[in-house]
Parts: sequence; structure tokens; C-alpha cells
Amino acid sequence: MNNATTSCPDGHFAVGRRCFFIPKDGQKSWEDAQEACSEYGAFLAEPMDVNLFRSRIGEDSTHYGFWLGGSDRENEDIWKWEKHGTMIDQEESWYPGEPNNYGGAEDCLFLVKDRDPPLDDRPCDHLYYYICERT
Repeated sequence: MNNATTSCPDGHFAVGRRCFFIPKDGQKSWEDAQEACSEYGAFLAEPMDVNLFRSRIGEDSTHYGFWLGGSDRENEDIWKWEKHGTMIDQEESWYPGEPNNYGGAEDCLFLVKDRDPPLDDRPCDHLYYYICERT
């Protein structure tokens, strides 16, 4: 088994073999966060292990939660990572009772840092901090 450590640029943190960073430009809507990540040469985070990712974020941030790069905007109740197009595991990653599409308008993926499991659905136009993943 290869135990090589991922080397990430300054200001980034590693989870598995991927590098992530929390931009310091404030809160954004989900779409604006996606665009901002792109401007950084990255994309909204799509962690392979959401629970491990959540525990790692807890070490680096005091923010309540963050936008991640998933949504069900294309097909309601079918949650996919936007960049990779793969399904998001709903059984192990969603907080109980989520996703609930409260008010009929929660289509974007949000990670609540202090919940286990951490995933929640939120309206895409709400303003939150976000995490980018470097390619």
C-alpha cells in the first residue's frame, strides 16, 4: 500500500490525495462560489470521504459550514457532483432527514461542519463560505 503524503500549496490542506482551500473572499451564493473557484484554477470541493473531510475542516476553520460542489439541479433528488458527474452517497453522508428540499427550493449541497453526518441541502442563492479543490 502506498502511504505517500500529498504535498499541497501553501494555504491548502490535504484530505487523502487531494488539496483543498477555503478562500478568504467572504460568503457567496453557490453559483458565485463555483465561479470564484474556477477563477482560482479550481472547482467547488467534491470530497471522496465527506465525513473524513468534515473532521479535517474542523481543524482549520471556525465557520459554521460550506458550499460543496454537488447539486440536484438537473434532476430533483438525484444528487451529483457537478465536475465529476458521480452520484453522492445519500445513505452515509446526509444528516438525518436530509435532503428535504425544504420550501421546494433546496438544490445545492452544503456541509455543516459540526454535524455527523454533515450534508444538508440549501437554497443555491443563500450566501455561505465555500471550499475549493485544486486540480
